Amino acid sequence: MKKTATAALVVSIVAIASLSADVIVKPKGSGAAELAGLLVQSTGGATRVVELTGSTSADAAAVQREGQSGGVIYAIGPDACAAAKGIDKAKVVALNVPNPDRATTVATYVSLYPNLQKVVALLVRKMGAARIGIVFTPTQNHEVAVRFGSALSSAGAHPRPLPVTAANAGQVVRSAAAQLDALLLLVDPIVFDARALRDITAASAASKLTTVGFLPDLASLGVTVALAPPPRSVAAAATRAAAAGGGRKTVEADEIDIVVSTKSAQEVGLDPTILGPHSTR
Repeated sequence: MKKTATAALVVSIVAIASLSADVIVKPKGSGAAELAGLLVQSTGGATRVVELTGSTSADAAAVQREGQSGGVIYAIGPDACAAAKGIDKAKVVALNVPNPDRATTVATYVSLYPNLQKVVALLVRKMGAARIGIVFTPTQNHEVAVRFGSALSSAGAHPRPLPVTAANAGQVVRSAAAQLDALLLLVDPIVFDARALRDITAASAASKLTTVGFLPDLASLGVTVALAPPPRSVAAAATRAAAAGGGRKTVEADEIDIVVSTKSAQEVGLDPTILGPHSTR
C-alpha cells in the first residue's frame, strides 16, 4: 500500500512538472496581454507567463533557463523569439514575428498574416483587383513580398513589387497608382512611420486606390481595409503547432477578421458589403 501511494505521488509530481514546463514569453508591457491570456486558456491554464525586461542579455539568459525544463516555449514577438535562439530541450512556437525567414531561431512560426489563400481570394474574387502593388522595405520584407507575389500570380493577378523607404513611399505610390487596382501594405517599418503612412494613404485616396493592410488599427489610420487573424485563432494555431511535430516551419491561423475604414472606403469608392462580414472604423 505504501509503495502504491509513493508511486502515485511520483506520478502526480511528474504530471505537475510536465504541465508547468510550458512557458509563454511576452514583451514588456500590455501589448500582447490578450494573446498571452488566450494562450493560457487554450493550454489548459497551467502555462506560466514570463515578461521580458528589455535587457537583451538578461532576457536571453532567463528564456534559456526556462527552456531547460522541456515543454513548450511560446515566444511572442521578435525579441522573445530571439531570446529563445538555441533552445533544444523545449519546442519553440513563435508568434507575432513579421518575417520568419529573417529570424534565426529554430521554431514553428505562427504567421502574423491571415491565411494567404483567403487573402488572395478576397482581393481577386471579391474585390476584383487584378493589378496589385505590394509596398515593403527590401531590407525587412523581401521574402514576404515574394511569397505574396507568387500567390497572387498563381491566382491570375498581376502583382507589382514596390520597394520603398520612409522618404520616398508616397512618391512611389503616386507614380504607380494609375496602373494599380489595390495596394498591399505588409507588416513593415513603413506602416509604423506616421509620416510615410500618411503619404501613402493620401496618394492612394487621391488616385481612388484601395489600400489593404494587415494590422487591425490601420483602418483607424486611413488604410481602407485591414485583414488580420483574430487573437483567438492565433492562439489556437499555436497550441496545434505545439502538439504537432517540431522543426522549422510556418503555420497559419484559420480565421480572418476584416476591418474597414468607412472614410477611406467612401474616398476610393469601395462597397464594403462585397467583403462579407466585417467591422468598421
